[in-house]
Amino acid sequence: MLDAALHLGVVVMFGASFIPTFEIWMALDQQLNGVAFALAIFALAVVVQSLTWMVMARVLQMVALGWKTTSSTHPWNLWVYRVYIISNVFFQSISMLPCLFGTVFYPPIMRFMGSIVKGNSVLYFGADVMDWPYCTFSNHTVIDNARVTGHHMVYWDFVLSPVAVGGVLHEETFASDTDLPRKESGPWRAHVGKCTKAMPIELAQSLFRSSALKR
Repeated sequence: MLDAALHLGVVVMFGASFIPTFEIWMALDQQLNGVAFALAIFALAVVVQSLTWMVMARVLQMVALGWKTTSSTHPWNLWVYRVYIISNVFFQSISMLPCLFGTVFYPPIMRFMGSIVKGNSVLYFGADVMDWPYCTFSNHTVIDNARVTGHHMVYWDFVLSPVAVGGVLHEETFASDTDLPRKESGPWRAHVGKCTKAMPIELAQSLFRSSALKR
């Protein structure tokens, strides 16, 4: 019941997120005419919509992780955290955020979402980032379609922990609860925990399942 109510709340928030864009569109469309103005208004509407979703994602993240985020090792509520994860992926997928990958505008967005970015020479072309406040990115970091997340899980046991990455993360590299100061990581390798040796993703998944069965 709670899960359904939370998802319904997200749907309502998603619908309400279009109100600022709609108001701006209607206000400008009545005053400006012409194809050029219509294209300019449309571009402005896309930017406003993406900014609205970014602010909503930030607020939802504070609710799901708590105000003192990095001091928590487990989500305070599993259902709220699941909604946050789904909404975070949704925000990074359909907004104009991917258009800013590899630009100087993306590091400030990462800082706004709560991550620590050491310098502005961070080229991000990743799949997605989870639990932004738990993530630290060194200067001169290149993330090529890799996943950086502040949690790992065994079935339904979510564990929140800081993760720091640097160097080059190749395609489908997974980093969680680890520190990667090395020059290159991956591709198709999982770095989970404080181990110094990367493992294939399939091996990491099997180890997670075996550890869960022993509990």
